[in-house]
Amino acid sequence: MDADLAESRAAVLAARDSGDEQAERDIESEWRGRLRYLVAADPALTAGLSELVQELRAALSAVEHAQGGHIEMHARASGHAQVFQAGHDQNIKRS
Repeated sequence: MDADLAESRAAVLAARDSGDEQAERDIESEWRGRLRYLVAADPALTAGLSELVQELRAALSAVEHAQGGHIEMHARASGHAQVFQAGHDQNIKRS
């Protein structure tokens, strides 16, 4: 499983670098399925997985907090161009 995790991590990083959100979602979906199967096979794993998720959330929160201190953006648009900037998630829907 360690090798599978390492391979998936590399694939996720490559997908992010290339902007392939679908590949990233597919890998996430695959691991959700694996974890569901493991918990179904051994319900005692639920407590350990819950602890792991809490640890990962805390670590992610610390990283996000450390990165969120200062954001500086510069943009220039001309003609009919548009500029969209965000310091975090951004959803743009056009009709």
